[in-house]
Amino acid sequence: MQCPPFDVGPTDEPPPSDVLRSERTRTDERADSPVTEAECTRCFGNGDVLTTLFHVCKTIPVPEWLCNRAAPASRRVKIAEMRTLLSEQYAPITSSIGFLRLDLDKAVAALVGWRVALGRDPRKEERPEGFPECLLALEPLVGGGDPRELFVATNGPWTAYFDCGLNGTDAMPPMSFLARAVGCDGLAVTSIPHISVGGAVRRYGAVQFELFGPHQTHFLNYVRTISVANDDGWRFDISGEPQPFEDQTAYTRTRVRDRFTSQMLADYCSALGIDVFNAAAYGPRAVLVRSLVKLPDEPLIMSLRDAQVRAGIVPGEADGLPG
Repeated sequence: MQCPPFDVGPTDEPPPSDVLRSERTRTDERADSPVTEAECTRCFGNGDVLTTLFHVCKTIPVPEWLCNRAAPASRRVKIAEMRTLLSEQYAPITSSIGFLRLDLDKAVAALVGWRVALGRDPRKEERPEGFPECLLALEPLVGGGDPRELFVATNGPWTAYFDCGLNGTDAMPPMSFLARAVGCDGLAVTSIPHISVGGAVRRYGAVQFELFGPHQTHFLNYVRTISVANDDGWRFDISGEPQPFEDQTAYTRTRVRDRFTSQMLADYCSALGIDVFNAAAYGPRAVLVRSLVKLPDEPLIMSLRDAQVRAGIVPGEADGLPG
């Protein structure tokens, strides 16, 4: 997925706790242990004065921010938990989702009209299964093309979009194009957990929000783009016009991955009228659009389950992880 140019924030993160611990001195280690009065007066001449000062200091409360590492779990700063649609049961199809601020029939008509103009001979069919079972109509997943696309009604003013891409729905191109062609708002969102095992990265995480409008902007018809993604290191990118619902204070957090979390993505979508991670907000109506597309000579074609194995996706694995 291609993103527009962004302003890149600093990417330094605090070193891991084990690194911090290895760099501590013997004096630092002793700071975690009870200190005796004898130790307080050692090497000093006026022991009575120092002992008195020691007792006074013990009565002064220590600010919580200074000892947050040792504070009870209930008092520590909470790290946002990773949120995905249906705990990734249908990922990578649901790793990225597109939305058009149109009702289902108008969204389908816009897509079909575009595919006709491209000479792709589209055919549409109403799917009876309901959501999320209708997502299986996109199988098999294909590398290098999108012969099957699915629009799903939601409980708000938006219609959701998914496709049969082997690496996940590529929502940006159709949402950007159709928003401009029809004259409505479009949105593409991504929520992929970051998974590492034994120090090796198995899945590179990303949380992204791309809002499109009906008119030309600073870059194509992008209105606002916010992204935190890991590509051998966490990177925060942002561009466009800030929206009134944004928590801009979060963008200066020390840890890059905390500057835009999946919970923030859910909150931003909610402000637009989309309950993005609630499966009950989708369906029941869904329409599949099949069209001709030129694929590579030897395209990768897989079932959803095989595509999950290939991508290292384990449904439910990310529940409770930070993100």
